[in-house]
Amino acid sequence: MIRYKDRVFMKAFIKACTEGDAKRDKDNVFPADVKAIKGIKYGEDPLFNILDLYLPNTASGKLPVLVSFHGGGYCYGDKELYRFYTSQFCHFGFAVINFNYTLAPKGCFPKPIEDVNMVMKWLCDNADSYGLDKENVVMIGDSAGAQLTSQYAAAVTNPEYAKLMNIVVPNIKLRAISLGCGLYSFNIRKGGTQALERIYLAKDPSKYGEKLDVLGHITADYPPTFLMSSPGDYLVDNMAPMYEFLNSKGIEVTQKLYGDMDTYHVFFCDMNNEFGKTANIDQAEFLKAHVKD
Repeated sequence: MIRYKDRVFMKAFIKACTEGDAKRDKDNVFPADVKAIKGIKYGEDPLFNILDLYLPNTASGKLPVLVSFHGGGYCYGDKELYRFYTSQFCHFGFAVINFNYTLAPKGCFPKPIEDVNMVMKWLCDNADSYGLDKENVVMIGDSAGAQLTSQYAAAVTNPEYAKLMNIVVPNIKLRAISLGCGLYSFNIRKGGTQALERIYLAKDPSKYGEKLDVLGHITADYPPTFLMSSPGDYLVDNMAPMYEFLNSKGIEVTQKLYGDMDTYHVFFCDMNNEFGKTANIDQAEFLKAHVKD
């Protein structure tokens, strides 16, 4: 049962995000030089288990694959809201998988992790049909999607954690990840966005035990990581500790701060934000540098 105050907060959060994203994207146009293959089923749920595949029109040979784990506080968002943001990475030579996943309260922990694992299985099963290189996979995630991406990367690179999460990771090679404006450890407190975490974790996080200790399962095999945020991001204080943690593990990690106090949360999803444009070039170049010939 979701607490009344948490449900009220979730509804207000979804309403604010819906209005803000509509305003952000009202003048955007999908790039003409990108081919979109939409509405591909990767699982049984007809609403949540759907992905879109974007390909450069000039593609030849196998393409490295960028998988986007969208944000939205675990309860909001879909691939349509990310079509402008994610399709731009085709200009850097990536094939892009932009997918829906099961949202809270239906998709409580660890359902989104199970969903992305099904996306990766779809990638492996269909790589040859679409010219996708499963040996060169990168991931991006923002906000809650950054937390989910960081967690899935831990499972991909730590067989013990994958077993604990009860997933069998498909035969992919995760070369690098980019995490924007993210939350990297669960922090259940009263009020604010912690209400969304409580909903996602079905109120009682203690029942998940070690599964929630993502940082405790990150090993030296974790992929090279690009971290980005802005001074105006309400989650900015999470970036430096994540940087220090990964660095202490000997993992290649870069952190960059963009803009000023007026540069808001997930600013890089706004195709008209100048700081976002720079951030997206930087993260694309970081990811592309880790793709192998």
